[in-house]
Amino acid sequence: MADKMEKKFHIHVLSNTHWDREWYMSHEKYMARLVELCDRLLDILEKEKDYIFITDGQFSMVDDYLQAKPEKRELVEKFVKEGRLEVGPWFTQPLETLVSGEAMVRNLHYGIEGSEKLGKAMRFSYEVDEFGHASQTPQVLKGFGIDAALAWRGMPVGAKTAFEWVSPDGTSVIMLYTNCGYGEATAMPMNEEDYVEDIDGVKLNRMGLNNRVPYLTKFRDDYSEVNTQMWLNGIDHSFAQPDILQVIDKISEMFPELDVKQTTCEAFFEAMKNAYKEKGIEMAKVEGELMYTAEQLLESTHSCHPRQKLKHYKTERFLERHFEPSLSLSWLAGFDNKDWAQRRAWKYVLENHAHDTLGCTSVNEVYEEAMARYGCSLSLAQQISDQAQRELMSCITDFPSIFVLNTSPFDIKGTKEFTIDVPEGYGTDNFEIIDEEGNKLPFVITEKLPTVDIRFNPRRGHPTWTDAVTIKALVSIPEVKAFGWKKFTFTGKGSAAEETDVANDYITKQYRNRPYYYHSQAINVMENEYLKCTINPNGTVDMLDKTTNKLYPSQFTFEDSGDVFNVYVHIPPYMNKIVYSTGCQSEITKLYDTELGASYEVKLTLRVPEGKGEFDNRSKVYTNIDIKMVLTLLKGERNLRAELTINNTAKEHRLRVLFPTYLADATKSRGGQPYDVVERAIKYEGSYEGLAEQPYATHPMQDICDVSGANAGLTVAAEGIYEYECMDTEEKALALTCLRSINSIDAKFGRAELYDLTEAENLASITYKLALYPHDGDWRKVYKDAIGYLTYPVFALDRMPEVAVMTDYVKPYHTLPTEGGAVALEGENVMMTAIKKAYNSDSLIVRVLSYSDKEETAIVKLTFPGKEIKAAYYCDLDENRVEAIANDGNAFDIKLRKAQIATYEIEMK
Repeated sequence: MADKMEKKFHIHVLSNTHWDREWYMSHEKYMARLVELCDRLLDILEKEKDYIFITDGQFSMVDDYLQAKPEKRELVEKFVKEGRLEVGPWFTQPLETLVSGEAMVRNLHYGIEGSEKLGKAMRFSYEVDEFGHASQTPQVLKGFGIDAALAWRGMPVGAKTAFEWVSPDGTSVIMLYTNCGYGEATAMPMNEEDYVEDIDGVKLNRMGLNNRVPYLTKFRDDYSEVNTQMWLNGIDHSFAQPDILQVIDKISEMFPELDVKQTTCEAFFEAMKNAYKEKGIEMAKVEGELMYTAEQLLESTHSCHPRQKLKHYKTERFLERHFEPSLSLSWLAGFDNKDWAQRRAWKYVLENHAHDTLGCTSVNEVYEEAMARYGCSLSLAQQISDQAQRELMSCITDFPSIFVLNTSPFDIKGTKEFTIDVPEGYGTDNFEIIDEEGNKLPFVITEKLPTVDIRFNPRRGHPTWTDAVTIKALVSIPEVKAFGWKKFTFTGKGSAAEETDVANDYITKQYRNRPYYYHSQAINVMENEYLKCTINPNGTVDMLDKTTNKLYPSQFTFEDSGDVFNVYVHIPPYMNKIVYSTGCQSEITKLYDTELGASYEVKLTLRVPEGKGEFDNRSKVYTNIDIKMVLTLLKGERNLRAELTINNTAKEHRLRVLFPTYLADATKSRGGQPYDVVERAIKYEGSYEGLAEQPYATHPMQDICDVSGANAGLTVAAEGIYEYECMDTEEKALALTCLRSINSIDAKFGRAELYDLTEAENLASITYKLALYPHDGDWRKVYKDAIGYLTYPVFALDRMPEVAVMTDYVKPYHTLPTEGGAVALEGENVMMTAIKKAYNSDSLIVRVLSYSDKEETAIVKLTFPGKEIKAAYYCDLDENRVEAIANDGNAFDIKLRKAQIATYEIEMK
């Protein structure tokens, strides 16, 4: 009779472990546990023919195990193919708001690829412990054929177990919310009654099934709109429960009104959809990023360990904005695409995507391992990029020239900064850069230093060392196409070069003895067509946008405050002492002043409490933080640039740089995110009861943040800064977090000295690059300039490939023109985010993003010399063809929804 009765709840037991690759221990220490976990799991799967296990939604867990025990691969493949061992789809569970959009795509591709090689990838995004979720993740997941996700943190107050999560373009997936954490059904006992567990003499009270089952069903029912539930049988690093199937049988006997079974994520998702359909109700819709603080969000991880965050940014951006485009151009020219190098460089980075690694909430050993991986990735990518660029140059020129490679998605022109090493064979003085028509480009050397050129000789085995000179220079270049190149003749005539006269007043002016400034203090002003920037005695800058006549005073004001909690959460002390740089006296030095640009060095010292004092307040003992800024204004550029170096000597504090705007009518700020620029209310929500954390005034950012009014606005482009706030005060200042210095992992871990996080104190020097873009209130008008600033062009001398010294070297038979490009995109508010060779064919992949708030049309053109479009296809994000696209010659039209990510494959002939 029990089998025929109507079941009160249908319960899907999801047996799993949440596997942090590294966290409060190093990766290798965790490996010792992982191998034992997996060995035991395989034994269980062999004995229990109906047993199902979820490997935490990430391929790396199984990949790590098989690297340790490759002899187990056949057994693993057997269980994956049977559908009893669920692997993937992610390579590692990433922190979505800290990885770039392209990196998120690589994470899923390599995760699914590796899982499919084992038999099958789980097409379900299992991310139980991520610290919030990016706005475009539903669109990314859908692009890989994934319709549902399961997660905990970041969900709105009052969210139910299932809701529809919608990206800005309208794409949606179903989010299955685990409510109040995860692992609630870990270690389910056979005991019916409550019992005591004895561990090393410590007595721990445990619930038996009579109490635990009703507790779990009520716990889930409180959040559910239907009678279908999930129980997560597994938590951080827990081993698979060997007797869970027997426990489930016992629960079924004890509670015949319950339909309980061990199942898969996909089966639970289908059951939830059917339950909503049968009940005739629609799921609620939640749009955009999931960064709510109803439960523990831990958003402050965006600002801890800034040196690792900066290294992450530089490595990830180099791979997608320099490495892949350089290889693509070389491949289009007929050279090998070096797939092995791309795979290897990306996998180092993807290992660092793991949320505790990238969140930088781990012990020193993990920090050191992560930084080493970034170093490996970047070293490989730089070497291969240099090789690919030499290959491309070998098809273009045979005489002294300078080669400009633009790997950004937008055309560039105008004044650019660059640094190159010039071997003595090119001359050492009086350099000139000449275009194809014989015209000299405006060009000035700002610094010149002796150096040594090191060139590896594969024929003789050792490098060749020759004298050289490093020149830092400015040059005004004509247009270079997106993902394109242009060659110029470069000569050194041998006569003495004219020295830059820093006393000239090209870009700067000096005003002395102004009555409202310090006596006899020089006030330095840089001015070009668009901006007038006054460097004040305290080191701040008053920036006038000449286009809108809007003044932005006191830019680069520094704010230092206390931070007394842990790496996850920023909490200021109750008696907080906030220090501002406005009272400092700075040292201002003109570095150069030329017809192409000017640059100043500004040094100041911030006196701050050295750390934590009595009652967790700031110390009464002070220390000095030295700050150096190099401010640069170039001819024809709409931005003020800064290279900002901070030498941190204090602990338990947060240091931010402020950019006041005084935009009284601004109500929204914006921050860059993977494939998006997210809009947020400036007005702070305030604190209220019932939340694990109060709403944050800070927000995630990547590349840019912005605040705009009706007729004016300010965009800040920043390299490697991931947290900002638009302060809800009269100043409406954008506040970018430069560093948090903290040395505590979490109070629940007990004695802090057992977990060494001294590297998180950041008692070191760190350098950021930033640029300020004032505008007329529409950030989109300066967005391409900001991305261009963050994607610096490559200036290189025409160096033959290293293998050109080999006796069997054959010069490339094909010749390229002195300027060209791979592919062009014509349209408003659209950009290419990737060009690359397809994974599985000799086709070109082009990914396009709309950053518009409406539908846009555009034209994609194949422009590489000698290449023609044979066929074009619209693809999903994993490069599977969806439909053919009609092309007209070497171009095809596209139509994009607002915020759409679109991938195209171009077959060539």
